[in-house]
Formats: sequence, structure tokens, C-alpha cells
Amino acid sequence: MRDHLAAGWRLVGSRNPVDGAGEGHSGQALVAALTTEHPLQPFSRRYFQPLAEAGRDPRLFTFASEWQAMHRRLTEQPAEPPPRLAPATFEGPIRLNLLGDFLRYPVKTFYRQRLSLYLDAEVEQRDDEEPFDLDGLGSWGLRSAILSSIQQRLVAEPTVATEDCLQAAIARLARAGQLPMRPFDAAWVARLGEELSLPLARFRALAAEHPLWLPVQPVQLETDGLRLEDSLAGLCADTAGNRLRLTLQPSRLLQDDKPKWYHLVRHWPAHLAAQQAGPTTTCLLGPETEIMLSPLSIEEAETELCNLMSGYRRGLSELLPLACKTAFASLMGEQGRPVTAYEGGFNQKGECMEHAGYRRFWPSYAALSGDTRFHALVDQLYRPLVERVRHGTSGRVGGEPQMSRDEQKK
Repeated sequence: MRDHLAAGWRLVGSRNPVDGAGEGHSGQALVAALTTEHPLQPFSRRYFQPLAEAGRDPRLFTFASEWQAMHRRLTEQPAEPPPRLAPATFEGPIRLNLLGDFLRYPVKTFYRQRLSLYLDAEVEQRDDEEPFDLDGLGSWGLRSAILSSIQQRLVAEPTVATEDCLQAAIARLARAGQLPMRPFDAAWVARLGEELSLPLARFRALAAEHPLWLPVQPVQLETDGLRLEDSLAGLCADTAGNRLRLTLQPSRLLQDDKPKWYHLVRHWPAHLAAQQAGPTTTCLLGPETEIMLSPLSIEEAETELCNLMSGYRRGLSELLPLACKTAFASLMGEQGRPVTAYEGGFNQKGECMEHAGYRRFWPSYAALSGDTRFHALVDQLYRPLVERVRHGTSGRVGGEPQMSRDEQKK
């Protein structure tokens, strides 16, 4: 019918073929004038847009009036503020890993620890299932377990062969049924050996330069009624007393010679805690990775650790406008592309898609950075880490952080 109308009739006032428009032009204009395209969804916003709004087709209509109230609330009601709760109470001391998890996932921490809401629950593999392959998270977990086992043995037996440590750790996981079934595990094991050979060699070299392994260091700190208790291992020193904390970890912490801050931030609380017994450098070794965290004075480290604990307490009492990747991107200025980091772009998923809380209360970077708490929290919780990162001996990497808001005012 539409083709028949277009071929045989013209819209009054449209140009005809004599005017050079061609037959199809005026015929299609008639078809467009006679056709109303409905969204075919009774709840579509197109039915309830104000007539004065750009792009509104005045011919659209619906009898499903029950949806009108919902759209009126969405367009007329002011944005809902993020929730605020009574101050959190703690039954006992917290550990360093809770602070690291908070820095990496501040919104998820609020929902899970305070509201007991798991909006992005992951499906765990059943114990009676034997894997044929490993996904990214499963591979990361196995590499973490292997590196932890190797580090413990190298500290206890400095002369043991690296290859023996690696094979023993792999065999232990294979007996536990955590590796892919044979022969499907061969490629994974070979790739693992290639990835870990360099960081393991570097670990042994640094351990030889710092031959004095220190006992496990207890960590205790209290601020504003919140108590931190934990312990740190992997501490060593050279003959001059220079302290080093060696850590083998499974993540690639560098991409294009720039730190992956969202991985590094998990190690920041432990680095601060290591300073309690004296200035300590932290060395993070992993696949294609060597990151150094510079030492701090005891007083400075305690201040920063107290700031993290205060931020953690506050983050359990109110939903904070914090997104880890976006926060570090904002510290790098335009070079960090914070809008893209939060909202996403071509072939890149934005951080706002990682949790429903972001999409509900801060659907755009403008909304997130427009929250009056955002910049102060970024300076308090994330900026100090940027100022302490070194990549081997090449100096600071990842771009120079912008001045804080207080520094800009001076």
C-alpha cells in the first residue's frame, strides 16, 4: 500500500519531477505525512513527551494512561539524593583488606557491608565441577594462590630453585582439582611459567640485596572509635637497615607504561601500615610489572591511614560520590579523560555501569563531579597514592597529578 501511494500520488505543495526532485521525493513525502510510527511499547516515553519538546511527534497517542504518572514523576520530580544512614557501629577491629576493598569499590562496599545488598552477585563454580578452561577471574585467583605459595617458600628456603617452587605450587592446585583437566592444562601451565619467570627472578635478586628477613609486623591503629588490627609479612632489610616490603601479585599493574591505579589502590593501606616500624619501600612484582611505592615518615603514614579509616567509616554511613577509576582519571586532568572513564566510549565500558548505585544517583560524570563532596574525597583518599608511585628506577609514571583544590586557591 505504501509503495502504491508513493508511485501514484503526490503531496500537495511538494515538488514534482519537472522541478528536478525526482518521482520518489514527492511520493515519499506523501507516505511520510500519512504514516504514524508507534514505539509499540505502551510505557514508551515518546507517548508522554511535552508537545513543545524537540522531536515530539504530535500524532502519537496512547490509551495507556496508567504510565503517564510514572513519566511525570521522572520529568518533574527532583533527583533523589543518595542515602544517608546513622553512623556505622563496629563489633571489632577491621583489617587492611577492608580498606583496600573500600578504595577500589566504594559504592559496592556501602551496599554490601551496610545494606547487605549484592546487586552484582557472581555465580560461583560448584565444588563438584571440573574445569576444562579458566575465565579471567579464575585464572587470576589461581595465579594469586601460586604466587603466595612461592613467596612463602622462597622466604623460608632462600636457596630453593625457583622452578621447583613453581612446579610444587602447580602440582598442589592440580591435586585439589582447581586446574583444568589434563591435557587441557598444558597451555595454561606453559603460559604461567612464561609470565612469572621474570618477576620471580627479580624477587630473588631484591631478596639477595635485602637478606635480613624481618618478623611479621603487627599493625594497630585507632581513630574516632574505629580500630585497625592486622599483620604484615614479606618485610626485609639490607645491611644498612633500609626496609623493603616485597610482594608477588598476579595482576599486570602497568598498561602502556602507566599504572593501573584501580589495582594499585588495594596495596596502598598495607604500604601505609608498613611505615609504622620505620620508613619502608614497597615493591610490587607481577607479570610485566615492577612498581615501587616510596616510603613515608611514620607521622605522615599514620595521618594518611587515619584518613582512609575516616573515609571508610563515612562510606558506611552515607553513599559517597566516589568511583575509583574515575577518581584517578580526574587527578590526571584532561589526559586522564575522566568523562570517558565514567560514562564509557567507543569499545570501552564506563565505570558507571559497574554498579546500579552509580546509574541511579550519578548517571553522568557531570552529576558525579558536580556533587560537592567529590573533589575533596578524591584529594583525601586517592591523591596521596599518585604522589608515591615509581616504576622501577624511571621515576614517577602515569602523568603528573593536578594540584588539589586547596593548592589551586593559594
